[in-house]
Amino acid sequence: MYKCSFEERKISKRMKLIKRVRENYVRDDIPCGFDCCMHNVYDDFVVFSIITEEIMKKNIALLKSEFIRPIICHSIFQRLSHGEQRKIKELVNTKKYFIFYDNFCSKTCGRGVEGVLEYYSNHLPEKKFVILNEDNLAGYSQFFGGSKEVEDLVMNVKEAEETVYEEYYKSPEALLNEGRLIRSKLMVDAFSWFNGSVFENNKRIRILGRKNMNRAIHGDEVYVELIEEVVEDALGDIEEDFEEQKINIEKNENTMADVLFGKVVGIHKRSKTELIGTIINNTVSGDGPQNVLVLPVNKKYPPIRIRTGQVDELVNKRLMVELEEWEIDSRYPTGHYFKKLYNLGDKEGEIECILLSNGVNYFKDRWVDLFAKASTNFYDLETLKVLRGEESEFYSLIPIYQEVQEGLRRDLRHLKIFSIDPQGCTDVDDTMHVKVLENGNYEFGVHIADVTQYVKPDSLLDKIAQDRSTTVYLPDRRIDMLPEFLSAGLCSLLENQERAAFSVIWEVDVNMKILKRDFFKSLIKSRKAFSYEEALRVIENEPSNEFYKELVQLSKASQILRERRLEGGALDLSTSKYERVDGKLVLKDQLSTYSLVEEFMLLANIAVAEFIYENVPEKSLLRKHPPPSSYDLLLPIDISSTKNINNAVKDFSPEQREVFKKVVTKTMNQAIYILSDESSDFFHYGLAVSLYTHFTSPIRRYADVVVHRLLTEVIFSKIDNSNIPSIKRVKQSQSSSISREVVDNINFRHNSAKRCGWDSAVLFTYLAIREIEPETVAFVTEIKANGIIVNIPEFGLDTYIMVEGEFNVFDKLTVKINKDDELFFVRRRFNITIL
Repeated sequence: MYKCSFEERKISKRMKLIKRVRENYVRDDIPCGFDCCMHNVYDDFVVFSIITEEIMKKNIALLKSEFIRPIICHSIFQRLSHGEQRKIKELVNTKKYFIFYDNFCSKTCGRGVEGVLEYYSNHLPEKKFVILNEDNLAGYSQFFGGSKEVEDLVMNVKEAEETVYEEYYKSPEALLNEGRLIRSKLMVDAFSWFNGSVFENNKRIRILGRKNMNRAIHGDEVYVELIEEVVEDALGDIEEDFEEQKINIEKNENTMADVLFGKVVGIHKRSKTELIGTIINNTVSGDGPQNVLVLPVNKKYPPIRIRTGQVDELVNKRLMVELEEWEIDSRYPTGHYFKKLYNLGDKEGEIECILLSNGVNYFKDRWVDLFAKASTNFYDLETLKVLRGEESEFYSLIPIYQEVQEGLRRDLRHLKIFSIDPQGCTDVDDTMHVKVLENGNYEFGVHIADVTQYVKPDSLLDKIAQDRSTTVYLPDRRIDMLPEFLSAGLCSLLENQERAAFSVIWEVDVNMKILKRDFFKSLIKSRKAFSYEEALRVIENEPSNEFYKELVQLSKASQILRERRLEGGALDLSTSKYERVDGKLVLKDQLSTYSLVEEFMLLANIAVAEFIYENVPEKSLLRKHPPPSSYDLLLPIDISSTKNINNAVKDFSPEQREVFKKVVTKTMNQAIYILSDESSDFFHYGLAVSLYTHFTSPIRRYADVVVHRLLTEVIFSKIDNSNIPSIKRVKQSQSSSISREVVDNINFRHNSAKRCGWDSAVLFTYLAIREIEPETVAFVTEIKANGIIVNIPEFGLDTYIMVEGEFNVFDKLTVKINKDDELFFVRRRFNITIL
């Protein structure tokens, strides 16, 4: 081992070239990535490419394809920006690529890619190695017999036009610090990729038109400058017939006095660049290599220009496309497709498209494969045993019994605890009990599955659960956050099974005034698993049932809790509940037992939020629901108080009332998870409470797992544990630390799961009704400059209709839903005729 000096060059944030002389300790045993160095990453391949900085920056689609096995030089990787490094790291993780530490290898230190090529050629003479750069990229397909797919990946897509957009500001951070710019995440409108909004201090700033959007896409973190008004030219001259919406903004929006406007003057961080879409047929011009536009399935993203020599093979197929750059003189962003998926309209393919478009790229993963190379971590090895069907200590209740004996858990197996869930539910998160105390007061208990008994920090199971963050529910399947042996087995609070739980207990008087509350880990045994329907039958008709008194008391208590919540200003936006049958939404009975469970879960979540914030205010995980702005609702209602919205509901007919609630719900800001050290305002607008969190669904939400660990830390910190043998083990396995990145991922995954649910429901509806072409009722919910948005209650649809004429919000229409596969599968829109 000895020192090696080399020169490092990097561009600073102020766009200056910085040269530094570095010294590294170099060695002779740096692994090469192949069998000979006991570090086998790559199987044999036609050619291995030592890629340059330009390839790492501009050819991500090639790196995502199956046509390359790159050698990534660490010295080049270090020269990339943080965002570029993040992309390469993702590829290293997902594609299992190899980073060669060339500046630590005695034979390559300071010698650049040429030295690396010489090293590999001498080290592994039986394999083919090349330097891949911009100069020889066009000839890369020769290694694959002139493959057209490879040619498409390396073709130059650039199509210069006259300057379309403004230059980005050169020093946006300085202007931001002076207060002249805003930096925020761009949220693009649902039906138009060239209109969007950013938010600053709960104020919405509208960015309207192609020029004002200035090459920004949905989710980008952008620099925005306020402007006084929107110039018509900036709205864009959309002449292409595939862009039906001339300007899809609210009618007269650009003249509304209370609306702020802005334009994008820079991009701090580009968001999503991997998209799924379909070639727009009318951009195809004959045969041969040509530029075409791919329209993403998600309407929030712009068409992407790609170049291909095999148009006939790609039309009417879903393509995975990498958006690589967007030049100032290019009307659209450019990129390359790197994977063909399936034909349009294929049901399984469309579901895959929905999942991949929303980042759920793990839906095909088998749990046993994920743990095949598990570490020596005890919990990883035990998980693998269970997945393989072997005997495992996971099945032993001895650790739980030991915690009971040592006072770390309370034994509640004597209580009449039961659950109320949908019929057929297997992942039972929550159970309840109620009993009358000797002093005449009541004791209510909520008992939640103790997932943290099996999902330990730093275990592979925890890392996977943290990444997934939530269970994804589709109409015909679900993608679990946890493996089934936990979600429907060891963690599930099943009938007549002893289970580890986390309990919240309240003592209340006859008027439901809370006198005491307590939080602790417990050992429970559920006596009965009720469905909502079964529980209601007992309450209404079965006084001889052994659970009758308990169910009636819980029902009465939940009614009092609900009335108090509404009096306190909580929004009542509950609508009729439906189930989807052959595409239609069939009205379900409004069972009071739904509300019974909901009220006690809300009570538990609020109680836990107050308790953890009181004890660990510096690191509590809370759920915040920001209030909407007056712009959001676009109705003459004072939304400063939730009571005004509740009162407004009463002014509508029963039919309109359902639509009004849906409109209000849709215009609300999304509730988000937030760390308590990042803000002093945690108010939950919808529930009208100052503190709220999620505690009651740890089997399907990782946020609840985090809250359970926080709660454990607080509880155990109050125990005199000097003589408890297992306290150290328990504490170490309940680490409650959480980073901003983890919270961001939880929010992202939560929203992605909701979109998967919505999008798949719409898909199943279209597939069910496309041959029927039904006539039904619709209600106008939004007025656009060249059309309307309508809600179709019978099928649970919100869709855009391009139409002229005068309409008002809540107008009732009779419409026909026409079969139009191209419109639906390419653009995710329905062909609606107003009758």
